[in-house]
Amino acid sequence: MGWGNLPVTIPAMPPMRKAVWYFDSVTLSNFALAHHLDLLLRRYPAGRLCVTAQVVDEVLGGIQSGHGALKAILTALERGMISQVSLSPPEFRRYQGLLTTLGAGEASLLAVVARRSGTVVTDDRHARLMCRELRLPVTGTLGILKAASGEGMLTVTEAYAILGEMIRQGFYSPVRKLAELD
Repeated sequence: MGWGNLPVTIPAMPPMRKAVWYFDSVTLSNFALAHHLDLLLRRYPAGRLCVTAQVVDEVLGGIQSGHGALKAILTALERGMISQVSLSPPEFRRYQGLLTTLGAGEASLLAVVARRSGTVVTDDRHARLMCRELRLPVTGTLGILKAASGEGMLTVTEAYAILGEMIRQGFYSPVRKLAELD
């Protein structure tokens, strides 16, 4: 089973040393709504978990729509646990071009990662296809759960429990078992 024409394979996560991950609002929301944002904050130390202003705007929209658990994302931003990056002029030009096919959050992430190093973190099918086309590293919710389990941050049972809670909160998962990802 896959996302449209995408096979359900999760690429190996890049090494944790100096890598930076640029998260979209949906992936952050999956963890926040399941009350496991702390997993991301532990796995990606300060300065390595980044968002753009466009992603923050989407999170604010989610809060205004009644998803109060997303306030944890804003708290992490205020405390410096999540870094917000600004688009440079060349990134902004690329962002504008990407808006024809992607949402603002995803377009901003691809624009940033295309000019800087890092990994796009998104579950958006179109954004993942565009990452493939642009040869940008990409992962998502399932890849993070699988990696955290493989690294011993979570037991397999805990990873399944978190995935189950994400699904109950509205996450569409193409798989029900992380073992299906290989």
